[in-house]
Amino acid sequence: GALEVARLIHGLKEQETICRRVEDFLPEAGRTYDVVIFLSILHHYALGLEPGKAGEILGHLDRITGKVLFLDTGQNHEKWFKKRLSAWDDQFIMELIRKHTTFSKIIPLGRDRDNKGKYRDNYRRTLFACLR
Repeated sequence: GALEVARLIHGLKEQETICRRVEDFLPEAGRTYDVVIFLSILHHYALGLEPGKAGEILGHLDRITGKVLFLDTGQNHEKWFKKRLSAWDDQFIMELIRKHTTFSKIIPLGRDRDNKGKYRDNYRRTLFACLR
């Protein structure tokens, strides 16, 4: 699978990688990581597709992030989330991060360009860098 490919590409040993459900791993993580990348997952908790709440997940991410958290999430301009995440624009997401974390800076870095073909009314998510 993807984890094995990542290990091969980056020359990592099995004990140097982790593969667990986010809501199981985060509360038990006993250390910090300089860089944490959390892409296109947070909205699953807001929508009730995964156990837990978005704010709780952000709190755990805050605790394990040493320097920078890169995060994107579903947003309200996407066709499939217009109704269910109606408040989730860049400002709302930044405020949600501020409310549940201790990052000193939250910087919107830009939007992806995945909104092509059958996905043209979706994606274009903002990538945020959350810094200490």
